[in-house]
Amino acid sequence: MDNKTQVGKPTWGKPTTYAKTKFKSKYEASVAEYLDTLGISWEYEPVKIPWIPHVVYYSPDFKVTMPNGEWFYLETKGRFDYASRSKMMQLKLQYPQLDIRMMFQRGENHVGNKKTSITYNGWANKYGYTVENNESLREHVSKTKQKRKRKRSKQCSTESPATFLGTNTQQNPK
Repeated sequence: MDNKTQVGKPTWGKPTTYAKTKFKSKYEASVAEYLDTLGISWEYEPVKIPWIPHVVYYSPDFKVTMPNGEWFYLETKGRFDYASRSKMMQLKLQYPQLDIRMMFQRGENHVGNKKTSITYNGWANKYGYTVENNESLREHVSKTKQKRKRKRSKQCSTESPATFLGTNTQQNPK
């Protein structure tokens, strides 16, 4: 998959199974598959969060756990219609502390119609959501690996040069 290609093709609500999990859309399944290729663990619709105007429940599409243990909820969207935007605005107001991130199939699409100046990505940023995409997820994994390498090299650098090189510079008394 190249850097410019987003996972999935336009498919609105066609149920699909991947890794023994039944997804509501092919796009959600393709995101799960992509997370697997990056070595990122995920759970599909792991919680039900109550939200108002009337008590209904919202289930984020994924709970994503990065290799370093950091986790967040990931909401994937093909179409981002008025009802979805309204729900996400209300959730942000009611649960500002929740780390819910958005991943759009086509983040450059415009909200409403092409005359609207704001894109899906722009809308998410405006309302306080972090937008994830193929590159940002790959970057998170890469940074985690770099931190692990730096941590290992710091551990090595605390050793004496002789230990690190596998030689003993101390003279043995005879």
